[in-house]
Amino acid sequence: MNKYYEKVKPSFDELIEISFVGGCLQQDTGHRYIQFAYMESKPRGLQEQQEYELLMKDIREKADAEAETGFDKPGDTARFKPGFDNRNKPRKAKKVVFFRDDGKIVFEYGGIQCPFATLNSDGQKVPIFELGCLIKEVREEDFSPQICFFFAGDFMKREVKQHQQVW
Repeated sequence: MNKYYEKVKPSFDELIEISFVGGCLQQDTGHRYIQFAYMESKPRGLQEQQEYELLMKDIREKADAEAETGFDKPGDTARFKPGFDNRNKPRKAKKVVFFRDDGKIVFEYGGIQCPFATLNSDGQKVPIFELGCLIKEVREEDFSPQICFFFAGDFMKREVKQHQQVW
């Protein structure tokens, strides 16, 4: 684990957890495993900073337009005014690494990834966003490890989205 930490030290932001996880991930090997979870942090590139600022400007304009029909007053969107400082904040993401008791890395997940893309039901290429991973050990009967990955994206057909109502 010390070697791994030295390797990731420049992007290591905050320790979340170190725990023993029994026979997680491999069955009947006689090994015990250690889960090492931490927050990874990397600086944003200039293009990403510009995209972030444009996105926040768009959100601020939509909030102003919706405020005229809602409870907020137009121009009362201080929470959407990130300024130059916020766009420079580093990207952060949780990273989980499983070590075998002899120090070998057996599973590594998460952290800051390049954006993923896939095809939606209309056949258009769309970005998808990684929400996380859940590792569950079911021990009621036989040991049954399960790994669930969660993603979000714009997968619906255009005609379905046109008939959606958002409240």
